[in-house]
Amino acid sequence: AFTRAGVKSLVLNGVAYPRPYPFGAGVGSGGLKILVIVGSEDTMNPPEQAVKTVQGLRENGFEVEVVEHGGAHAFPTDNDDVTKELKRFLSTIYLRILNLDHCENVN
Repeated sequence: AFTRAGVKSLVLNGVAYPRPYPFGAGVGSGGLKILVIVGSEDTMNPPEQAVKTVQGLRENGFEVEVVEHGGAHAFPTDNDDVTKELKRFLSTIYLRILNLDHCENVN
């Protein structure tokens, strides 16, 4: 996670619902943008846990994007689709840091 010039972001890979601490009223996003990477074969933190976590984050005002892949818990470094989405997400954050939101992101 990093913050600069009011831009906050977080990338989560293989997340689990925060038991026994459910999301509560008053939790605010503070403008945090989150990318959640979910492996359909993740047995450490099954996808159902990520779905619950994403739902809780969104219900509390967080801007959440989800990228799914067919692998397990580890980040799939050999998956071009996931890598492309991660690069896109980080590029968006980078442009915001540079205050270039009005510029088009070129891949």
